[in-house]
Amino acid sequence: MSNINNSGTSTFWISAITLGILACLGGVVYTFMMIQQEAGQEGEYRLISNDMRLLSQDVFVKSRDTASDATSAAAELDADIESFNILLAQFNNTNLESEASAIAVQWQPVESAAQTLIATAPRIAFLHGVSRELEENIRPIQSEFAAVVDILRDERMSPDTSAAAQKTLWLTERIARNIDKILAGGKDSQLAADEFRSDAASFVRIVDALQKGNKVMGVQRLRDPDAVESVDTAAQLFEVVSTSIDQIAFASAELREAATARQTISEFSTPLSDSILALL
Repeated sequence: MSNINNSGTSTFWISAITLGILACLGGVVYTFMMIQQEAGQEGEYRLISNDMRLLSQDVFVKSRDTASDATSAAAELDADIESFNILLAQFNNTNLESEASAIAVQWQPVESAAQTLIATAPRIAFLHGVSRELEENIRPIQSEFAAVVDILRDERMSPDTSAAAQKTLWLTERIARNIDKILAGGKDSQLAADEFRSDAASFVRIVDALQKGNKVMGVQRLRDPDAVESVDTAAQLFEVVSTSIDQIAFASAELREAATARQTISEFSTPLSDSILALL
């Protein structure tokens, strides 16, 4: 009878030990699976964070590029902003929300400034086009008016007529310089815009006076066929400016906003990168 009891007891303990071992193994397996899952999530988050870091750097580069290649850079900037926001949203409802929130704080002014650059890109591109065309045309314009001045020396025209023709030579130079200042968007851009408007209007008035005559200005109408042709040619070359005087002058405020936006992105670039590195 005793042997039967001992056998039953041994079987019980063997079963209990087996169940204990199985329970421990189950716990180990569960723990291992959880570690693997967390490791997988950590790896995924690291990839996302690294992509965000690269995108933040690209936003900084593209923001600078908008100063020279506005249309293309703005399109890429828009795509980078959308991609960054998608990646940042993936940290919602995770145990990394506080780190993601820190990134969002640094990202907000960068995104806002980038949107400003995207909005001003068409005006920047337009002004660059005007600047390039005027740069190509400025020497031919001056050459045409230099020919007019030479013709007027040989004719009995009023001194005011010759002075008006000569004035166009330095007006074109100053107009080109002021357009460049407007494009730069610096603190002198508004002064440059005002001066540009005045000079461009003066140029147009002089051309009109030479073509039709103007008693108030003391300018006589040109009669020499070569002089008339030169003025007409110069006027056509200057049309890129004369037909857009207000657009160019009004662009000054937008260009200053764009310059400020680039500065903002530059200032927040390092804090944004640091917050992403903290997440990594």
